[in-house]
Amino acid sequence: MKTTFVTIINSNPKRKEKFDKEYNEFLLSEFILEKMEEENISVRSLAEKAGVSPTVIQKMR
Repeated sequence: MKTTFVTIINSNPKRKEKFDKEYNEFLLSEFILEKMEEENISVRSLAEKAGVSPTVIQKMR
């Protein structure tokens, strides 16, 4: 049985593509936040280790 949500998302390919992209971005953000908390690491420290600016990390969070 399909939920209303699944039916609506799957009824429009562009809507589904947008949802999938935003959901993946959300998951990445949640993963980054969780790992930063677990390891007690700051945005600046993570940016330094990743070789990117703190702004990049902040946007991903």
